[in-house]
Amino acid sequence: MSYPDQNRIVEETISYSTSRCFGACPVYSVTIQPSGAVHFNGERFTKVVGEQDIIVSPGIYKKLSSQLSRYKPAPGKVENNYNCVNKATDHQTVSFVWTDKSGVETKLDHYMGCMNSSDKSFNQFIEQLPEMLGINDLIR
Repeated sequence: MSYPDQNRIVEETISYSTSRCFGACPVYSVTIQPSGAVHFNGERFTKVVGEQDIIVSPGIYKKLSSQLSRYKPAPGKVENNYNCVNKATDHQTVSFVWTDKSGVETKLDHYMGCMNSSDKSFNQFIEQLPEMLGINDLIR
């Protein structure tokens, strides 16, 4: 099975990475391309440590892109929710990066310890990403 060149961006790619936490939170990064090519890199507390490439349906990319669109900052912007009011400590930050075909990055850092209703909803969505992207078995 051949995989598209991970360094050549034909259309917008979506990447996300998880940070360390106080405990054994899985630390990994993943990139999905519109073709359905998924590149996983497990760093700590993951079942697979190192890089793994898989292919999912291009429909998965479309679904992810659509569901993330409501959280995506304006092109080229960097946003975060670090100033939330109801915050628990020692949680992970999940960083999303959208990279367009010209290389412009749009970034969103989401702290999973923010507990207001919109953040809780996004937290639940983020928790479903490994299953959606077919990487659950690489993490747990």
